[in-house]
Amino acid sequence: MDGQCVQKGRPLLCLRRVLQHQTFITSGTGDFDYDNERGLVDLVDDNDDQDKFPDNVRFDFLSGDQQVFPGWDQNNDFVPDFNQNDTFVRSNTEPDYEEAFLRFYVDRPEFLFGVDMNNNFWVDQYENDEEPDYPYRRDHRGFNIHLGADITPRARLAVGALREGLISSARKNESNYLMFTYERDAPRLGRFRVFEMSKLVQDDIPNPLLQWAPDNTLRGGELTKVEDPLLARDTWVNQLFVGHNLQVAALFLTTKMHWLNFQQQMEKAQREKYGLAPSDFFFGLINKASYRLQLGAWSLDKQSRSLLSLNSHTSLMELFSGLVETQILQVTKLQAGVEFAIFNDLDADENDFDSVTVAVQFSNESNYLGYKLRALTGMKVERKQFTGQKARTTNESFVTIYAGLN
Repeated sequence: MDGQCVQKGRPLLCLRRVLQHQTFITSGTGDFDYDNERGLVDLVDDNDDQDKFPDNVRFDFLSGDQQVFPGWDQNNDFVPDFNQNDTFVRSNTEPDYEEAFLRFYVDRPEFLFGVDMNNNFWVDQYENDEEPDYPYRRDHRGFNIHLGADITPRARLAVGALREGLISSARKNESNYLMFTYERDAPRLGRFRVFEMSKLVQDDIPNPLLQWAPDNTLRGGELTKVEDPLLARDTWVNQLFVGHNLQVAALFLTTKMHWLNFQQQMEKAQREKYGLAPSDFFFGLINKASYRLQLGAWSLDKQSRSLLSLNSHTSLMELFSGLVETQILQVTKLQAGVEFAIFNDLDADENDFDSVTVAVQFSNESNYLGYKLRALTGMKVERKQFTGQKARTTNESFVTIYAGLN
């Protein structure tokens, strides 16, 4: 939006040009419904997970993406990195960090390091909102300037300042921050990473989100609106991530620790006015171990994972799994596995559960008339029991065939 004022006698006449990125379209009856957001057409789509389908729900043949898992598409395959088994042919509505067997390899976004410049307790790259993906947010004006230097070949220090405000109101987001990173990869010690970010913030701009929330009582989850608690009105925010990966022969070890702390700088009376506690925090710790053993034509993977989460709720989840794989025919492979999961909510015992999942899959790869065919068939059975309730058993069978050129 920009404008200019010209003098045409008196009074002063101001002209303003408005840049519009949305327009309304008619419904099937030819009417305009300005209160129905489905009648809007955006020149810039809302596609926070960068997949093949926009997130908007509009008057067209697409229903809108109901399962959005944001994050950088690091392998550039147009499939969310948190839901890699979701394809155009076979849709999957559950993220990998919630699925049996896959959740050993994929971690929830809140346990990963990232920058949260809008201070809504969510890492920016994992946020899903209902706004088009503009380079800069609408109704915002400001700047972010930073300066960094390499202290050593493995360590870097950066300082910066963010000054941002709303054009339509006096709300603002101002912060001064310092960020330190350290990475080292040694053959005997493994890969070691440290990310530390500390900042002083005054932010009263709300940034609501639409995040996927799991439901332990059912398979899957749903997109849930998350309001911005505005925890950083006058706050010192500190964020620390430590990661370590080590391989010793066939043994793989992984540790990740993420700590986020909001320490209020306001007086008690002012905190009570906004309903804020003296501090809010999140602490997450992940430990993984896997061992691969080769026994003739059979390969065996033994895995264990511990996930500890401390914030408004304290929970601990333990995973133990075993996978076997063998080539039974020249073009046919057998894969089978069993996974035990134990979940403890230390604040609410009714959320505790344990589950066991058994799965078997046959995969067949062959060539036919210049095409490469891959067929997958198998089944999965899960038994889950919550504290004080009867166990429930669910089963799933599948047959999938992929065809492509060699």
